[in-house]
Amino acid sequence: MDDCTPEIILEIFQKTFTGAMYESSASPFEIDSHQFLEFAILDSKNEDLHGRVNALSNIKRAIECRIDELLFILCLYKKKEGENWNFPKKITVLTELDIIAPRILGRINRQRNLLEHEYTNPSKENIEDALDVTILFLGYTDRFMENLVEINFDDEYTCTLDRENDRFEVEIKGETKIVNFDSSDEMLEIAKYFVSRIRK
Repeated sequence: MDDCTPEIILEIFQKTFTGAMYESSASPFEIDSHQFLEFAILDSKNEDLHGRVNALSNIKRAIECRIDELLFILCLYKKKEGENWNFPKKITVLTELDIIAPRILGRINRQRNLLEHEYTNPSKENIEDALDVTILFLGYTDRFMENLVEINFDDEYTCTLDRENDRFEVEIKGETKIVNFDSSDEMLEIAKYFVSRIRK
């Protein structure tokens, strides 16, 4: 199968959209973001220091897991792994895709950093606020977890996602071509399109 350039993909995306196929998306990880949230809620009911520390740790895990789930859905996960994106970088990317606002999650990250690096005792109020933000964050981003597996254009082009290899397969007039990405900018442009389709 011949390679197909990202420019061709973007050109195809400018054509008339005729339909898409979705399927429910399971997390690619053994423990998903909602499970970490459940752990945090259980920990928060134990109001001593041990419970608060565990709750804050699981809140952070829930958020970071959801961010990685989103990157996987958008075919950006292997790019993240290869370039070793840290938490601020991942937030920047998802902000550029207009998925999240960074200030809210930054508050939770600061609380976690205070715990991990300055060994600060998280208050009950800190935990309650962080839980509220996490519940809202997961609820809002659940819609992006729809697994967009195929998009059709003009009855001549079909685009499917190969998330295991962070690439697209495009069928152009019966011939399948592989699309690989050489830069984050190319991948982000494609990801922006898929975000826009998920929102419709």
